[in-house]
Amino acid sequence: MYFCYVDDSGADQGRTLTGLLVPEEGWSDLLHHWLEGRRKLEREWGVPKNAELHAVHLVKGRGRPCATEEQNRHFTRAARIAAHDLMIRHLALCESVRVLTVAGATARIATVYRSFVLHGP
Repeated sequence: MYFCYVDDSGADQGRTLTGLLVPEEGWSDLLHHWLEGRRKLEREWGVPKNAELHAVHLVKGRGRPCATEEQNRHFTRAARIAAHDLMIRHLALCESVRVLTVAGATARIATVYRSFVLHGP
């Protein structure tokens, strides 16, 4: 059995779905690396461990993920990109993680999800 986190992107012209898949026996390893990355985010930039992370908010600066306004002011674009890279590097430490992305030239999310499920592990 696999655990899978899926996120979608896109609009009228098309959609993509990207999923992180991990077999159940790799879950504790993934969780360990993810939480270690989250602890580093909190120590370095003040992003609470329980704050939801979205790349659009984190990298593009549309959100205020830090615990205080002062921390948010110092959380520059370069810092946000570094934080994103830190989390990607921590996910990459889990050898059993697989990434699957499918794209569809349709706004119908159900059609793209069907393609995603049919192309899974």
